[in-house]
Amino acid sequence: MSRKPTIAITMGDPAGVGPEICLDLLANSQVMEFCTPVVIGDVSVLEDCAAATGKTPPLPSIGEEELARLVRPAVFDPQCFDREGFQPGTISASTGKAAYDFILSSI
Repeated sequence: MSRKPTIAITMGDPAGVGPEICLDLLANSQVMEFCTPVVIGDVSVLEDCAAATGKTPPLPSIGEEELARLVRPAVFDPQCFDREGFQPGTISASTGKAAYDFILSSI
């Protein structure tokens, strides 16, 4: 049996809708039939979003060394988002920079 492809999905701007969409993705069993998704983003933002929306919280984040061996959905937190002053729904330079840094990490 061959491994399913690993697909990286960036969380996008932490202040936007991306965190909620990523939680839905990680909870969708149909997605798992075709690939192993890894969300690139801030795990604490995902946890806060899960608590606020009643969605399933994300799995614990994995380290970079685990990315090549994924067999189940995961979150990779590149630790690039400074949450100081962060307000969900309010864009800022730091949330925009985080979105950019998540893209760089996924590459």
